[in-house]
Amino acid sequence: MKKYIWTRLLKSIISILIVVSIVVIMLYTLIPVSKIFENDPARQKLKTNYKTVYTYSRLEDLGYLDYYTIGEMCLAKDSQDINACITAGSDENIRVLNEFEADGFTVEKLQQFDEMQGNSIAYRYYGVLELLGNFYKKLIVIDHPFKIHDPKNPDMERGYSIGLDHNNVPAIKCSGCEYKYQLYFNTSFPFIHTNALKLNFGISYPTNAGVPTMDVISTGQGTMDSFEQTFPTGEVLKSPILQHTCKYKYETDHLDQKRFDDNYANCALKYDSPSMIQTSYIFGISSLILAYLISLPYAIAMARNKGKFVDKSGIVLINILIAVPSLALIFFVKYIGFAFGMPDKFPQLGFTNIKSYILP
Repeated sequence: MKKYIWTRLLKSIISILIVVSIVVIMLYTLIPVSKIFENDPARQKLKTNYKTVYTYSRLEDLGYLDYYTIGEMCLAKDSQDINACITAGSDENIRVLNEFEADGFTVEKLQQFDEMQGNSIAYRYYGVLELLGNFYKKLIVIDHPFKIHDPKNPDMERGYSIGLDHNNVPAIKCSGCEYKYQLYFNTSFPFIHTNALKLNFGISYPTNAGVPTMDVISTGQGTMDSFEQTFPTGEVLKSPILQHTCKYKYETDHLDQKRFDDNYANCALKYDSPSMIQTSYIFGISSLILAYLISLPYAIAMARNKGKFVDKSGIVLINILIAVPSLALIFFVKYIGFAFGMPDKFPQLGFTNIKSYILP
């Protein structure tokens, strides 16, 4: 029995890895790069070489390629004369560019007329195996006491401690980690939470550009929801700050210093509507319950009335659901909903409107 369970578990993990790998490869290789920038207002405002540099910088941030400016190339090749290296046509400049070309990079000279004309850039698109390697290498982020290195705080204490949080509930804290609270408890499901281990799915783009994807989908929606709380300095006030989420902040302002007795002052905020992840759970569980509430009584009715209208109509419905592609059915229901003024996306009317839960 144990062998069977472990075998099934191993097969499930392998299946998940295979599916995720296929999705990652499809996203990076089948979607035209031009489509990525269609809804980027910042890029649409740029012209000449600035647009080119912006494009490659964003593609590097998104994990498509390895990109270097001429200054970065000079540093990467340990140039002893940076001024000569960044001067187009100099011996040192040519040496560095040739070395990058030998490493498989495409070296491109910026041709359009502006301040960057004549400068060189280098880029190399990742292969399939590199894309997968980079994705899985960055997928799991582990916090630790040596994560933060602040030149203004060289004598920072590093290590873990057990103490009480702002709710007087036991928690594991850390000094030197990115997050102050490594393990804590609250009334939100699943009640035990950790910041010691996070999943990294890259950055969001172009909506919420530069913000980690996990932060986007796990942060609440709607308007900020303030509540009374006690801060580490003893300050008691109404604030939407979620103290369990506080990260190290290198530069604190007077408001931070009024509330916090250390640099852990970069905190997430509470909102009055659930996050995208919470919304997905609500929709998933609600859909499952609704499906059973409809299908079980109908199936019992079909079994008790074999050959009658209820049975025949059920068989017709089942055949239609099997024959019609799921995507076509989704669009069909979507357009019916539109006819009754229903939104197809949750944020359109918000958490408090019952219509938000029907089509999505």
